Amino acid sequence: MATFPSLEPTSRSYDLGSYPVSTQPGWAGGVVRFRHGTNPAGHRLQLGFDALTAAEAKLIRDHYRTQLGGMLSFLLSTTAWAGHSSMTDIVSGSTRWRYASPPEETHRSGSLIDVAVELEAMI
Repeated sequence: MATFPSLEPTSRSYDLGSYPVSTQPGWAGGVVRFRHGTNPAGHRLQLGFDALTAAEAKLIRDHYRTQLGGMLSFLLSTTAWAGHSSMTDIVSGSTRWRYASPPEETHRSGSLIDVAVELEAMI
């Protein structure tokens, strides 16, 4: 199983997803909620990498290509969670991820590159 490159992000944000619940109109005009599972789905993780060298940005590009974009899943390196108390308070440590969209690059002066990556959990 592939692992995301060991690069420490300069920013990280995540969406904890939502529980599978549907609603239907009730008989008395209220709403009835139906739960279809006990685990949330739709976890998303955005990682920002600022001032990467060309070689470091290439690691992310190559990983994206190796994973066939969003086709194949992979594990996150522990470095991707650096600075966060524990990734397991968000998702399981064995959670597999895939690319939700292609990495976005911004080329800066001095051959430095900012890269933004959006991932979705495969729970």
